[in-house]
Amino acid sequence: MNVLSRSSPLLLAALLIGLPLLGVALSGEPLAPYLRIPPMTTEPAAHTPFSWPVFIVLALLIAASSAPFVLRIARARPSIARVQHERVAFPSWGWAGVALLLAAWWLAWHRYPFFAALQRHSFTPLWLGYVLTVSALTKMRTGHCVLPDRPRFVLALFPLSAAFWWLFEYLNRFVRNWHYVGIDALDAWQYFWQATLPFATVLPAVLATRELLASFPGLSAGLGDAWRIAPQRPRRLAAAVLAVASLGLALIGVLPHQLFALLWVSPLLLVCIQTLTSRPRLFGRRSGPS
Repeated sequence: MNVLSRSSPLLLAALLIGLPLLGVALSGEPLAPYLRIPPMTTEPAAHTPFSWPVFIVLALLIAASSAPFVLRIARARPSIARVQHERVAFPSWGWAGVALLLAAWWLAWHRYPFFAALQRHSFTPLWLGYVLTVSALTKMRTGHCVLPDRPRFVLALFPLSAAFWWLFEYLNRFVRNWHYVGIDALDAWQYFWQATLPFATVLPAVLATRELLASFPGLSAGLGDAWRIAPQRPRRLAAAVLAVASLGLALIGVLPHQLFALLWVSPLLLVCIQTLTSRPRLFGRRSGPS
């Protein structure tokens, strides 16, 4: 069990990589188009056209599922005690982030001849500037933030983010929800580096945004003691969810129009694996006995 617990991320990666390939193989389709490294999605797929009835149904479902949380926040905000943070001056490295953000944004949207060769690389400095700026705002508001407090963790998050997003790029080969233009002239090595650097900024940007939002207590008022999901047999439930989700992943290459949404929630299978192995979960404490 300890070996399985330590290998939970590897097991998740094996499921996410292997199950879609298994489904395509069982359907009799060739695997070669899905095994190209790195996965370069250049051709758009012929997807089902936009449907107002489907859009309205999905919008109503999203609104209905979000309404209890929004109402709870609205009711709790008038009674929430104002949290007093130890504010500090906007840090100097934050101003460097602002300058980098503005410069990269300007260069990204203006076609200067002297910058033409570097135009495609403006994405990464733009988001690095965003991470620095947003982290500095959090530092100013609360007196602390993860960037200066845990720099090694933040640095480790960059390669993890790149690997995380490459996994989505791989899964996109089966559903082709998006594709890239202007990369036909790149060889595999050039494309790998030009894609990896922007991918590395995803999780640091999400973390920085999450920290800044958390500095506004009114945005999560009343949710700390909200509804707690505590199934009596968590391992059985996790095994059932894992089985159904695995079947869905195996079918995304066969039914891409119907199951493409599973691509975006697929990393949450880690919660099921963590529950089955009694590891601390992403959204809760250590799981109990089944």
